[in-house]
Amino acid sequence: IPVNDGFVFVHTTDILYCEGENNYTTIYTANSKIVSSKTLKEYDEMLAGNSFFRCHKSFLVNMNHIQKFSRAEGLRLLMPNGNWVDVSVRKKDEFFDLIQNK
Repeated sequence: IPVNDGFVFVHTTDILYCEGENNYTTIYTANSKIVSSKTLKEYDEMLAGNSFFRCHKSFLVNMNHIQKFSRAEGLRLLMPNGNWVDVSVRKKDEFFDLIQNK
């Protein structure tokens, strides 16, 4: 993962989710938060087919780390670090197809 002063090496299986904001992406693992100068779209293309799902325009989640799905306050996913990730309404059906076929 390219960062300000070099690179950080992370196994894809350790990534909980990625959050995009403009031209930056924050990558969350169980123990760290890494800010990268690549866009979320670039990470989506790199991680496609590795259990990652673009559930929202701002979020790319590792399907293997989802702890809970909630409809209480919109469509949201609870991740192991205690954070909630939104699922967009237009991605809801695709998300349900993925979890039912897993």
